[in-house]
Amino acid sequence: MFDSLVVAVNAIFPICLMIGLGYLLKMEKMLSKSSLKEMNKVVFKILIPLSLMQSMITTDLKEVSDIKFILFTIIAILAMIVCSMFAVRMVTKDPAKQGVMVQGLYRTNYVLLGLPICEALCESENLGLASLMVSIVVPFYNFLAVLILQHYANKSSSLWKTFVEILKNPMISACLIGVCIRLIGIPYTGFFKATVSKLAACGTPVALVVLGGLFEFKSFKKNFKEVAFVVIGKLIVYPAIILAIAIFMFNIKDVPLVILLVILAGPVAVSSAPMADLMGLDGDLAGEIVFSTSLACLITLFCWIVILKQFMLI
Repeated sequence: MFDSLVVAVNAIFPICLMIGLGYLLKMEKMLSKSSLKEMNKVVFKILIPLSLMQSMITTDLKEVSDIKFILFTIIAILAMIVCSMFAVRMVTKDPAKQGVMVQGLYRTNYVLLGLPICEALCESENLGLASLMVSIVVPFYNFLAVLILQHYANKSSSLWKTFVEILKNPMISACLIGVCIRLIGIPYTGFFKATVSKLAACGTPVALVVLGGLFEFKSFKKNFKEVAFVVIGKLIVYPAIILAIAIFMFNIKDVPLVILLVILAGPVAVSSAPMADLMGLDGDLAGEIVFSTSLACLITLFCWIVILKQFMLI
């Protein structure tokens, strides 16, 4: 039990401290809101994409192409969406809130908190599958989010336009570039490797500090019921059901189980809030869901890691 607690502490506490540092820097007025937003752009357009590209370059794709696991993950996400579309009707009749809640129940910030947890729990040479899942999960999330939000907003857009926008995502582009470099056999050495690796190493720490700085404590009284429903469903109910199926029916464990855990029980993607607002849905509720799941998941993920480690599943 003690060893399991140590593993969980080592995985979660550094993330908590970096997020806390970001919030402290904002409170001490060492980082302004405008500078945080500018840093956020650098993180998501340069630093994290470089980290993902490096992982894809150094990964043997033949060894990490676990088709069974990838299919299971995709089916699990689709099942969560279908169940959520029925479940949210019990909480609210407002389509503007329903769409935001459905998005909150399935869409995870896999890159920002998922990858750091995978790095903490897995050996560096086993991170290939975790990085590969970015190129699968992120566009899948984005594509489904557009369809779901359009459905609840009664809007429509061409599938081709949606597809092009997804390809423009720097993280997707970086993964594709990394795969191309790997397949073509372009040497990853010298100043090219040194530059990319040093910039990539900055991605996660800077991203977590910025996340902490962007947190804003607001009143949740108006949407407390909706937020609580999403937090419990997203971080506890869905992970419990799907992880049980993965373990007992499909014998998924070790690195794939860690990846599945952070995909299921991670916080809601930060981009979901402005996206919902842009589509005419409840942007305030979306922001509150992002904030609540980002804080609560640090506790729930800690518990999940202790449980899975105690049973020697990860």
